[in-house]
Amino acid sequence: MSEIIISEEYINKRKKIRLFVIFGSILFILILFYFFVIRGTKIEKPIIIHISKGDTIENIALELDNKGIIRSALFLQSFIAFIGGDEKINLGDYYFDKRISLPRVAYRLARGIHNIEPLKITIPEGSNNKEIAIILGKKLPDFDTELFLNSVDNLQGRLFPDTYFFYPMTKIDEIVNLLSNTFNRKTKEILNTGYKNYNSNQILTMASIVEEESKGNGDRDIIAGILWKRLEKGMLLQVDVAPETYKIRGLPAYPITNFGLQTLAATVNPKETVYLFYLHDKDGMIHLAKTYTEHKSNIKKYLK
Repeated sequence: MSEIIISEEYINKRKKIRLFVIFGSILFILILFYFFVIRGTKIEKPIIIHISKGDTIENIALELDNKGIIRSALFLQSFIAFIGGDEKINLGDYYFDKRISLPRVAYRLARGIHNIEPLKITIPEGSNNKEIAIILGKKLPDFDTELFLNSVDNLQGRLFPDTYFFYPMTKIDEIVNLLSNTFNRKTKEILNTGYKNYNSNQILTMASIVEEESKGNGDRDIIAGILWKRLEKGMLLQVDVAPETYKIRGLPAYPITNFGLQTLAATVNPKETVYLFYLHDKDGMIHLAKTYTEHKSNIKKYLK
């Protein structure tokens, strides 16, 4: 039986080949890591992406990849998973205008470094849904007015007037949810208190009328008290802001506008008086009357 003799030279040669393969593999991996992770892509023009609640890591990474901000969606998913996953990603718009490494992208998403300022938008108390759509349309690019109005068709009186901050690419459903959720949160305690045996829609509808009929904090509760009394006596409300109340007894079917918190509070805590009529003069001062005869006298005195 013959012996196979392996020379030292052959062994050394094999070792060199093995080291060369290992070194080559490491170098190849480092090149790939640099190319896909560190170097980033050249961005030809500014790019904005929007991240909404419910967007998955996979969708976010694919959008960034498709728009040329990163070179590997898989690598970004791995980085985001490493730093904590979806819950670590801050929502909103992100602005990219120059080459950026993949770890830096992950860092910005996790820390909410948007590189773009949200837009400050104030919705005044007493704005109806169409007026809110106009305000938003003037501030937000590509705002879809028709889609917004369809989305809030049954929410008038349930959108809270306030100052909000929206990113330029904020979606309609995000806007509606924020305005609606803010209303629910801020009015919950007052609505839970209620007023007599009236349901929430009746209270909200009355509050929307009080918002339009009043001239400030000084007369909201007085007007609310008068209108509730007229309603309970079966009288016509006869308010100019809802013309149908001159012909039909009771409240309109739904709120006519979106009111503020002080108006709602005054509506469920009305001031009881002996009066049944009111008007405002040209300076906004309220004048009250017990009878229609007195009211006509006030009209002649203060409005003519």
